[in-house]
Amino acid sequence: METQSARIDLMEWDILHKGYSNRRASNEGGILIAPDNSVTVQYPGVQEPNNWYLRGFEEKNDFSADLRDWHFLELELELPADGLLELKVEAGLLLNKSPMPEQVEFTAVQCLVAGEGTQSMTLPLKQFDDKKSLSGKWKFVRSIRISGEWKSGGSKEPLTLIRLELKRRQAVHISAPVLSKAVPAGETARYEVTVRNCTSRTQPVSFICEKYGWETMSVELDPPFLLMEPWETKKLCVSVNVPEKVAPGGHERQKITAIPGGQGAAADALELFTLQSLPHPYVKMTEPEWDDVREKTRSYEWAGELLAMYEHRADKWMVPEIHDGGLYLFETHHSHEAENAAIAWKVTGRRDLAEKAAMFLRRLIDPAKGYPATRRASHQELVHEGELFKHAAVVYDLLFDSGLLSEEDHANMERTFRLFLELIDWALCKGGISNWTLAEMIGALYCSQTLQDFERMNRFLYGTGGFTDHLSKGTLDDGWWYECSVGYNLMGAGLFSEMTQSCRPWGINLAEIWVPAHYYDQVTPGRKPDIDGLSVDIWGPSRSNYRSITQLWDSLLPFADYRGVLFGINDSAESKLPGISPRGYMDARFDLAYYLYRKPEYADILLTCGLADRDLLYAVPGLKQSESKPYLSSAYADNAGVAVLRSQTEGRAPREQIQAVVKYGSHGGAHGHYDRVSLLSVMRYGKSFYNPESIWYNYHTFMYKFYVQNSLTHNMVIVDQKLQDPAEGLRLLFHSGGLFQACAVENKARWSHPPYGGWRVAGDKTFAERTWNEGRYVPIPAEAPEYSKRTAFTEKVLQRRMTVVTDDYVVLFDYMSGEEEHTYDCLFHCKGLISLEADKKRHKAHTEQFSTDPLGSAQFITDCDWYEMSGTVKAKFEMGFGPGYDNRANRTECNEDGPLSIDHYTVWPPETEMIVGADPEYFQVQKQLHYAVTGDGQTLAHGKFGAWILGRDDLDVSVEGIETLELRVQADEAYGEHGSLNKTEKTIFWGDPYIVTEDGEIRYLADLPIRYQNTDQGNGIGVDYFGGPVKLMSKRFDRAVPANPADLSREGVISVDLSGLKAVRFIASIGGDYPLGDETSRRKMLSARAVGKCARFVTVIETYEQTAKITKATAVSADEISVELADGRVQIIQLTGFDGDGDGISVHVKEIDAAGRTIRKETAGGSLQYSIS
Repeated sequence: METQSARIDLMEWDILHKGYSNRRASNEGGILIAPDNSVTVQYPGVQEPNNWYLRGFEEKNDFSADLRDWHFLELELELPADGLLELKVEAGLLLNKSPMPEQVEFTAVQCLVAGEGTQSMTLPLKQFDDKKSLSGKWKFVRSIRISGEWKSGGSKEPLTLIRLELKRRQAVHISAPVLSKAVPAGETARYEVTVRNCTSRTQPVSFICEKYGWETMSVELDPPFLLMEPWETKKLCVSVNVPEKVAPGGHERQKITAIPGGQGAAADALELFTLQSLPHPYVKMTEPEWDDVREKTRSYEWAGELLAMYEHRADKWMVPEIHDGGLYLFETHHSHEAENAAIAWKVTGRRDLAEKAAMFLRRLIDPAKGYPATRRASHQELVHEGELFKHAAVVYDLLFDSGLLSEEDHANMERTFRLFLELIDWALCKGGISNWTLAEMIGALYCSQTLQDFERMNRFLYGTGGFTDHLSKGTLDDGWWYECSVGYNLMGAGLFSEMTQSCRPWGINLAEIWVPAHYYDQVTPGRKPDIDGLSVDIWGPSRSNYRSITQLWDSLLPFADYRGVLFGINDSAESKLPGISPRGYMDARFDLAYYLYRKPEYADILLTCGLADRDLLYAVPGLKQSESKPYLSSAYADNAGVAVLRSQTEGRAPREQIQAVVKYGSHGGAHGHYDRVSLLSVMRYGKSFYNPESIWYNYHTFMYKFYVQNSLTHNMVIVDQKLQDPAEGLRLLFHSGGLFQACAVENKARWSHPPYGGWRVAGDKTFAERTWNEGRYVPIPAEAPEYSKRTAFTEKVLQRRMTVVTDDYVVLFDYMSGEEEHTYDCLFHCKGLISLEADKKRHKAHTEQFSTDPLGSAQFITDCDWYEMSGTVKAKFEMGFGPGYDNRANRTECNEDGPLSIDHYTVWPPETEMIVGADPEYFQVQKQLHYAVTGDGQTLAHGKFGAWILGRDDLDVSVEGIETLELRVQADEAYGEHGSLNKTEKTIFWGDPYIVTEDGEIRYLADLPIRYQNTDQGNGIGVDYFGGPVKLMSKRFDRAVPANPADLSREGVISVDLSGLKAVRFIASIGGDYPLGDETSRRKMLSARAVGKCARFVTVIETYEQTAKITKATAVSADEISVELADGRVQIIQLTGFDGDGDGISVHVKEIDAAGRTIRKETAGGSLQYSIS
């Protein structure tokens, strides 16, 4: 259906009403609408439950109307009687829920109609009650629903709908594909404007250009008027002359108004922005700034070395061919390489590097095979598409006047960029505020800047989802980016700063801009997210009524340590705050921040960076250390909900101080973890034992939402092995003294099973599909919950934790209280468990899983040992970094080489059940396993499953009369992120296969002659392919037979001659070995368990390199512990009011010597917030 015309006759749409057997409204004399009932007209021809598809990244639905540029809905009703009628008109906006059936969301407008007979109404679409920041939904309008209710008078007879149509404008519509042009001084910009008569009558249309009073540009309208036939379309040429006195990059606005036949109230207008063109380059830097960079590389040895790194990288880069298959053009990182090559050319003048970058652009813009054809450039997500176009715009800006691009290239560049701008213009009107939309927006802004389109610049700076929206809505009151992940904080601050730099040549100073704070209870507009468990709520106080870019940079400073390293939080590992983004992404970080703001504390960060982490363009010579040293103090941020506690031991180097981090705040949207009231990090000696990404399964796996982010993976107390519902946490106490640091936080939340199967991935309709596609078996219950939904909620449970940091250790006091009885597990995750000791210790059981419940995350923790223990329980862990330490599958960053020992004491409760299990570390073991047991050519048993941590088939097969037994295995690689196959490690084994003879004798295949075909025999019987024991779903098999095909494209076959053995049965297990190799350094879960309505736990944690300070830790009660140190000192820590309402919480620490004399004491909380004596 043509929606580019001036009118859509909705009477030609299908009627959805049981009283109409004919679907077309136009075949009726009118549509009857009974009072207190409704009639819906729907876009014609809808048959399927889901009509969505993609063209590149563009969402398409051919059974909807795009009404984003339409203004009016007109209708005529025949009223059967005199009275007051309330008419309600609803527009059905189509929602994409693929792969599930599409949904319609209605937005309404109401009006009152009085009188009898024919009544005409004109309803502006802008008066519908939808959220205007979600205007992108009007791209897909499926239906219009009409109902009426008599408020007074009236009749029971039906209303008759005589006319129903959409009008682009009331009388005339003017539009232009481009609303901003730049030309050299003295030249003329020309705009082609389309004029539409939106009426059924012939009418004259005249044109005027509004004058404000100080304009210097002259405007010519040709022709000055038009005589237009009904529904006719004609052209208007607008010419704007730019005089010499307009500065480069300077602009003026021209408002062109079309007036139909003297009906001024029905006029339509458009605004043009005409500029004097600005000489390239200017996006990253202007030419004088580039001169400064060249001079810097000549004057400073370090800058010359850094330039050499850029050159070396550019030399190694091979310009990619367009990807074969047509789904996308390039892997995203090639855009980073193109920018690097263009920068290296700009500084050195090496033309060969510029030619590489130009070739990349030509392939990107190729009309037949490039972006105009695929509408998708990158192999990842739309966020990466934004980044790719950001880098492409920088390259185009740098090469614009290089002579390497033809006129045809420039035309193709504009076409490509405008296609991308159109996509992002819509994408930003869907209500999202996130690092994704921020990256998409800067890509569009950069493209509009290189095209010198000031109207589009303004749209992406100040329009819906633009710069100001993101800064205002995405920045929390404490300065953190709302996703509360270090990487996204840095990304947000960097992108805002890059936009600040790129806007300066246009006379726009964003560096010091303050935008109004936003007080809505969540980041995004409208209703709560549809995705179960996702929270974009904003928690914490509101103290500042503005937001700024520097707040984002400054918010991180108190939390970075002496090395400029930040702990992991939400979806982030430990992160070094750099001068430029890591891994070659070419995005700005603290070098640009210092370049723009010159804050001494930013120099502190830069002085900790290696040369490879510096930005050649923005690095400022002669940096000096600040005097404030925020990395030495304790601090908190109540919106992000994070507190860092740093010991204040006199005379101790910063690396020897203890840093512990408490988590309690805003969830963080899609990147948030369910871990309020947790111990987020302990760092000492430049080493970290844990971060929330220590075990990482990426975004496009079911484990991301079914395990990684879940409460069970964190150092906290969990309820019934379930997931904590996002709910606001509160800080009850914060103290920073000489003897100790303390922070008390609480949360009251329901607990549930996690979203079943995690989030939907890659269009899979069922969780069973997803597990097979990933090659990761998970048992599917007969009555499984709805895919991605949480179930089995508890009541709200109060959770409270006091974290105390002394000179030598960390203490955690936990209090849990619910209305019902629960199982509480106080969890700690760490690598390298060496021993577990207590006054009394009894091994109760070994289980293959922490829980067999297929609905929860506990099923992924395996190989569990259960103990009954009395007295203080001491768990000793030894780990380390660098050569000689096993850190396979340990996703951690920024650790100094050397050992790290951790002693973990559970001092309360005095009698407890302890569980030790293996965390599901990410090894590339997943695969699609097919197997068969055949005898003399006959299939005796067969099966398939995803072999990884879980998954094992136990077989018992009759082989009576069989002479040749064959064990056949096919192992296929499974799909990983973005549809690519993942290389898998060799793990397949037959677990202790044996035959039983007719006289009951057991004969292991390991002891029989075996013939192998296409089977990697690895390290032989009972040893896995990496030299460790063989465990299939955590059951050990000492006589396991290796069975992984050597060549995965072919079947692996093991043959055994049974002739003469009188075999009657074959018994074996089959599965994938996990973990791989030596298990000494594997990450373990340690749980202290209590059952009841309430529970108390007290934990002491000491981290050290060589020698422990603690000799004994005991508890007098859940509120008082005693810690004895090697030098004879004893420290007594007491709480009061901890299990009450929280108002009177206090903590008191007293240190005494071997003779019992008080050395120091200190109190925090209660009526005395801080004292030392």
